[in-house]
Amino acid sequence: MMRTAMVIAAAMTMIPGSALAGAGPGPDNDIDVAPILGTATTSAVVIQHSGGYTYGYNMSGTSVAGQGALAAVAGYQVQAGGSLGWPDLDGNGISDLVIVHTSGYQYAYLLQDDGADFVSVLSEGAIPNIPAGSSLLGWADLDGDGNDDMILQDDTTGATIAHLMSGLTASSSGAVPGLPDHGGYSTIGFPDLDGNGNADIVIQSSSGYAYAYLMSGLSVSSEGPVPSAPDVQGYSTVGFPDLDGDGDADIVIQHSGGFAFGYLMSGTTTSSSGPVPGVAGYQIIGFPDLDAQNGSDIVLQHSGGYTVGFLMAGLTSLSNGALPSLAAANGYSSIGFPNLDATEGADIVWQHSGGYTYGYLLDGTSSTGDGALPTAPPGYTTLGWENANAL
Repeated sequence: MMRTAMVIAAAMTMIPGSALAGAGPGPDNDIDVAPILGTATTSAVVIQHSGGYTYGYNMSGTSVAGQGALAAVAGYQVQAGGSLGWPDLDGNGISDLVIVHTSGYQYAYLLQDDGADFVSVLSEGAIPNIPAGSSLLGWADLDGDGNDDMILQDDTTGATIAHLMSGLTASSSGAVPGLPDHGGYSTIGFPDLDGNGNADIVIQSSSGYAYAYLMSGLSVSSEGPVPSAPDVQGYSTVGFPDLDGDGDADIVIQHSGGFAFGYLMSGTTTSSSGPVPGVAGYQIIGFPDLDAQNGSDIVLQHSGGYTVGFLMAGLTSLSNGALPSLAAANGYSSIGFPNLDATEGADIVWQHSGGYTYGYLLDGTSSTGDGALPTAPPGYTTLGWENANAL
């Protein structure tokens, strides 16, 4: 069932450096991209029924190593997947499950390895509620203790609060930088810009101007503007990858015409900047580490589904090649870059509009294997993997 994608020619038109006096930050979150439901640390597949029933599959490549029900509470939905990330509230390396009622009441299951290739419940209980009129922005480790924290925002005022979590308990809670004093801004991500293990907070105005707060728990240790493109029409932030593998999140922006520009960051300071792969008609859809070299790579995708990966070293593309692709015209779309085999780098998964799901195991831009993954039956949704550091 292998399909090949169109390979983009090596000759690409890039943004001239002089075109960007200041440029825009991108919304990667310093969060767990995919759920971990076993000690092998492979990415899991989790599906949820509209009625609340949730089921997980611990993967070993494209095979299911273990599986089981995770929650079955009517009227509740899982607080994970996509841009929210997958929380590990107790720092044991295994994802936990948080469910929320329409009233905002939240309940968490702390999960542990069950010794049989799946998980069991270690502890469970209520955690801080989501107040009426507020939303969960995401799970991010603001204090660097290994436990993911909860970040909430008032939908009207933009006031933002965080609960620093220690298992089921909030060890500390308080206001963190948000929107109240910054009209026209929105929170776009929680990257670790200074590489100290604490997630930071980046906000961006509707004009593209961006500002970052380097966090130490609930306190701001430093702050300042970060690259943005307020005067460059047609550009938008596309992610916070770590292009040079130094542990500091970097910033990438892309023009609607396809051209892209990267900024290597050290806190709120740009150490280097320059064009990165970007082609007319293609959008950057993610920054997974395809070759397991500890630096983010760049994946471009055409609206027709053709997908190409660029293996990066800082701002330089070392090589590129087609990634396995399934045609959009046939009802398929890529849903993320999990690591299904925990051996080489990130993999790529495609899903049909009918729920059929197929994965390709990657080593760089080459496929080492492929196969069907657990399908989302009618009424179910795959709680997808964040598209690796991309908005």
